Amino acid sequence: MVETQKRVDVTRFHKFDELTEILTEFVDRFPKLVSLDSMGKSHEGRYIWVLSITNGETGPAGEKPTMYIDGNIHAGEVTGCNVALYTADMLLNGYGSDDT
Repeated sequence: MVETQKRVDVTRFHKFDELTEILTEFVDRFPKLVSLDSMGKSHEGRYIWVLSITNGETGPAGEKPTMYIDGNIHAGEVTGCNVALYTADMLLNGYGSDDT
């Protein structure tokens, strides 16, 4: 199991720069499980981030079951971002803590 003390604060909403920092910290803390790519830019010039979580040592991502979570598709719907961050945080910090 990967041990870490830092958890995402989902009790508040994060600005774009904070979100970017959280996502890059996931990559830094869990380099064997996380990749971060941009699928383009918004009309305001902000990157549209895609965070992928998989263990490459257990096979290619395309050959495994997939779950897609979308957050911040519309600017006024900010709770989706926290759902996505919470899920990523739980998956990464909990990785290796079960028997399967």
